[in-house]
Amino acid sequence: MTKSNPLSYQSAGVLPAKLVINQEWNYKNKLRPIHLQIYPTNKCNANCSFCSCAGRDKSQELDWGFLKKEIVTFAVLGGKAITLTGGGEPLMYEKISELIEFISSINIKVGLVTNGRLLGKTQNLDKLTWCRISSNDNFDRDIVNKIDIDWSLSYVWDGNSIKVKSLIGFSNENPNVSHFRIVNDINNPQDIPKFDNDEKVIYQAREGYDTGSKRCWMGIVKPVLNADGLYYPCCGVQYATNTSKQMPPEMVIGKTIKEVFDKQKPFDGSVCKKCYYKNYNDVFDLAKSDVKHLEFI
Repeated sequence: MTKSNPLSYQSAGVLPAKLVINQEWNYKNKLRPIHLQIYPTNKCNANCSFCSCAGRDKSQELDWGFLKKEIVTFAVLGGKAITLTGGGEPLMYEKISELIEFISSINIKVGLVTNGRLLGKTQNLDKLTWCRISSNDNFDRDIVNKIDIDWSLSYVWDGNSIKVKSLIGFSNENPNVSHFRIVNDINNPQDIPKFDNDEKVIYQAREGYDTGSKRCWMGIVKPVLNADGLYYPCCGVQYATNTSKQMPPEMVIGKTIKEVFDKQKPFDGSVCKKCYYKNYNDVFDLAKSDVKHLEFI
């Protein structure tokens, strides 16, 4: 069994290899959105103690007409991939099946982050490129076995070694599971022990982070469309300045994807006490700089 390559499945806190290998984000000296993260709804059918989105207005969700329009504009601007996440539980969005179908129909790749409890009630899962299940005992293992996409599991470390060992076993036995990620509670990190038979395990400790970059470009290349209908610079803004777990209104970067692109304005990330994307911003800054004699590598 080949050990999973973390660079295939992570962005926060790792070497920005994808920016080097795939440079479609750099277009005629402009940055453009390549990966859009969408929080379609704040509704959720779980109550996890470690939830980084707790306390949000559960009534907020994206208008279907507005969402389709934004996705089309994203595609026109050169967008390549969309992750449906939360926020809340994306599978609770009333039109989630239509949403997956619509994105796929315009040749945009779709990823899904879910707690897995509603997998059996959702159509078009075969249209996904990948699906990451925030692991619990309630997801339908038969669906993971039957639908041939890139599945993965994610578990917030809480000291429950028995459950982790069970999920490692399931991951190892299932060829559709690419990896099993064990992460810290981002607001209460603990040491994660090493486990046996961990060829598919990615250990993602969150103790190490930087303060934010003065010139943060993440919101142009990888913006977040929140359930309130507004755009934010990254998926970590709810814990970047405090532990309120809210999307700070002062961090809004636009009302439409076209506005975010047209501005080409970096967000002032110096307000962020906790940032996992410094390496990415270093690459963006380099792309924006006037470097001569490029042939002399």
